[in-house]
Amino acid sequence: MRNDYIMKMIEQFARVLSKVIFYKELKSYSLAQDELNDGSKMLSGFSLEQIKKLSVKDLSLVFSISTIEGRAKLFYTSKLLQEEAEVFEIEKKHEASSLSYVKSLEILEELRKHLTSNDGIKKNHLDFEIRNIREKIIN
Repeated sequence: MRNDYIMKMIEQFARVLSKVIFYKELKSYSLAQDELNDGSKMLSGFSLEQIKKLSVKDLSLVFSISTIEGRAKLFYTSKLLQEEAEVFEIEKKHEASSLSYVKSLEILEELRKHLTSNDGIKKNHLDFEIRNIREKIIN
């Protein structure tokens, strides 16, 4: 049952990501943004704007970071924020891009503290993601 839920989440994320990539290729950035927000609501129950307003501590409580499902929601929420940041970058909305990257980074750093061997996410993968986001924030 738990694996089915995680697999469904992965499928939903992949669908959202493919649509976002499609809209970015068409230079339909508002549609890409809409897709990201719809995907966030579908995966987490919150829009990306709501996610950015919540503290990482609050997100950890709301998503139950102590559970594998909660950690998966946080991971995919972080990935959606990264995609949003990239769309903002393309649109030259640098401040908005930075805010999305920072929230994504905060989520990943908190997630790393709670990662277990059963999560299917390796710590070195998270470390790689964290380093990449830090570089983007600096540049």
